[in-house]
Amino acid sequence: MNLNNLIEDLRQIFSNDFSGHDFDHTFRVFKLSEYIAKNENIEFNIKIKLLALLHDVDDWKLEHIKNKNVSNLEYLSNKYEIIKDNLKFLVDNIPLISFKGNTKKNKLPIEVQIVQDADRLDALGAIGIARAFSYGATKKRKMFDPNILPKEFKDFEDYKNNQSTTINHFYEKLLKLKDLMNTKTAKELAQKRHNYMLEYLGTFFDEWYIIENIS
Repeated sequence: MNLNNLIEDLRQIFSNDFSGHDFDHTFRVFKLSEYIAKNENIEFNIKIKLLALLHDVDDWKLEHIKNKNVSNLEYLSNKYEIIKDNLKFLVDNIPLISFKGNTKKNKLPIEVQIVQDADRLDALGAIGIARAFSYGATKKRKMFDPNILPKEFKDFEDYKNNQSTTINHFYEKLLKLKDLMNTKTAKELAQKRHNYMLEYLGTFFDEWYIIENIS
């Protein structure tokens, strides 16, 4: 399989995404997965590579990248002749990568743990902040409204249908990710990115409420 050609196809599939789930996100997840695997002394094998590259190709949030006749995963698996075992691995495990309102830690294959960690790391830190506001803008969400409080989700449908603010998204999801990392490498990276987000939120609220602090 020629991964370079697959990567170019993915670049085209995500070319019109402005929600923070663009090709650059996919490629960062790919490279973060490689970094985590090497630090954990795990082979950066084809399952990890494919899972990282294809984890968002049919994401429910990304209506604009959907293929009308066949799923992107099916199209790409046929084009690149992904073997049956690897395709089954992708079909079984791609749904386990994303947050989807589920904060429970499940025992996953190490390949899935690595890509899940990489995907969650990219939702943290400076890039995570930028992605959150990009996504919020595409969904026409308010940046912040002190009258709308963060909420806990009962299930995936509740999470999917939530119309909150971008700042609330930090409390509803992003600040929970640090404690959901699987690998030691990801936990260390997540702590630094988590701390940065807390600093950012502190500054955000200082600036938002500055008028109230002027006597």
